[in-house]
Amino acid sequence: MKRLAALATFLIVSVVATGTHAAECKTAADVANAFENGTDCVVNSCLYGVITGWDPAPTHPYPKGFAKAWLSGYRTIESLLQFKKDIGFRCGLTDQALTMAGFLHPFTGAPYKFHVIDGCTLEEKGYVIGIPTVAEWVRELKQKYRIEVPLPVFKKLAEAGKDFKGITGCEDQIDPIRRKPIDAIACVRAKDFPHHDACSCSPEFIDAYAKLHHLSPYNTGQTTETCFKKLQSLTLTEPVVREALWACQDVNPYNAFNGLGFDGVQLTLPEFIVDNVSFQQMPREGVTHLDLPNPCPISPLPLAPSAPEGGRTQTSPGYLRGWGR
Repeated sequence: MKRLAALATFLIVSVVATGTHAAECKTAADVANAFENGTDCVVNSCLYGVITGWDPAPTHPYPKGFAKAWLSGYRTIESLLQFKKDIGFRCGLTDQALTMAGFLHPFTGAPYKFHVIDGCTLEEKGYVIGIPTVAEWVRELKQKYRIEVPLPVFKKLAEAGKDFKGITGCEDQIDPIRRKPIDAIACVRAKDFPHHDACSCSPEFIDAYAKLHHLSPYNTGQTTETCFKKLQSLTLTEPVVREALWACQDVNPYNAFNGLGFDGVQLTLPEFIVDNVSFQQMPREGVTHLDLPNPCPISPLPLAPSAPEGGRTQTSPGYLRGWGR
């Protein structure tokens, strides 16, 4: 933990220092040049980054079935460039660098690709880059899927959405064999959830999980649209909506709904959402693709969460948002 804390401090300080000493990266191509040359730069605020880690030639910034892609902002790009310049990528450090730079902890040894996207060119084409707050997700559900989240549910999620345990009723557990504590979020992310004790989660959450989680776009043939379509048949309570956002659009249990990384509680760097448009549809001058150094041996990717109701699962695509985030 001390090593991670020190690395996090280094990257945060680096972002601040970058603004006074480095050259300017105005375009995605400029970032690519800086990355290849091992230099840092002040990154244009129009630029966003995303890392893929499962396909040598990914077609989308996020797995194809998801309606929205998660992007990291220019500060994350700056911190990643700074890390490469000052420390470099070595086995045992690459994954930590990506995590501390603002990307969710990846799978060790995955074949990473770093994509830099010009968000301003996307906005010129009509795409909206949003901040993933509760208000933004409620608006998305209403406008795109005709799902009206009741105002009391909206307010409760806005007030306490970062408290996944409080919203879902899930509680920390004790391993019956090792007699060691198990965090409630780790419990619900286990492949055998919902198991016999179901992490003490509320019946509403467990029922919603059973009906929705196998419809996650991480599973073969599923999409955000089909997942949210199932939500239309459920009673919209706080636990149900929270599970739907996790299953259907990869809003993981650590997400704090304040636009600060995968875990806003720890105040990581900002992240954003945009329509999961294919790289081919983006302006050619507005996107660049880089291979990240991968000095660690490849390790098998973990399976996506087990699928209730007999739904099929596949190996997680490893888009650095974690399996099922």
